[in-house]
Amino acid sequence: MLTPEGGVMTETAAIALYLNDRHGLGSPWSTANLAAPQLAAFYRFLVYIPANVYPTVTIVEFPERYVSVPKDAPVKLDEVKKWVSEESTKRRADAWTLLETQLGPGVKGFNGRFLLGTDHPTMLDVYLTMMAHWTPYPRYAWFKENCPRLHEVAVETLKASVVVRQVFDENGLDAFMGKVSHAKKLDSIP
Repeated sequence: MLTPEGGVMTETAAIALYLNDRHGLGSPWSTANLAAPQLAAFYRFLVYIPANVYPTVTIVEFPERYVSVPKDAPVKLDEVKKWVSEESTKRRADAWTLLETQLGPGVKGFNGRFLLGTDHPTMLDVYLTMMAHWTPYPRYAWFKENCPRLHEVAVETLKASVVVRQVFDENGLDAFMGKVSHAKKLDSIP
């Protein structure tokens, strides 16, 4: 992302924090509206997702980036890639189910509609909704079955903000908007 001053920003969580600080102040998006326990959870999980969920996406989708097999090895690269993908998928499921136990309506006294018990989504809700497009296979069925609170938050996040919904739709991240064609297309990818 290019900043208005011409700087280059990378890393999704950093961009989310930057945008939140630049444009969220004085709005329902502002982290200043969060109580201390909510703010702690906001930062914890905004770092947890890219540290624990995101790497598994890359490993599952591109295992060859992480392993190599000597030509004279008794095992084929495709077999090793399959093992790496299978184990990474398990770790991804573990990461999502931990989030399900730690966040969402009714958890830790957070009783609002969104992850931190707020009545308006935070940037954490948006980030989680984006990353929920890469849950274990079958993606959306798995997420709805194994993380029902987080699934509901993803749906509510897109209902709550026209701008967020529009950005997601324009970028093909529309599975939580009832557009099953995209969800089925992604679920068919092994």
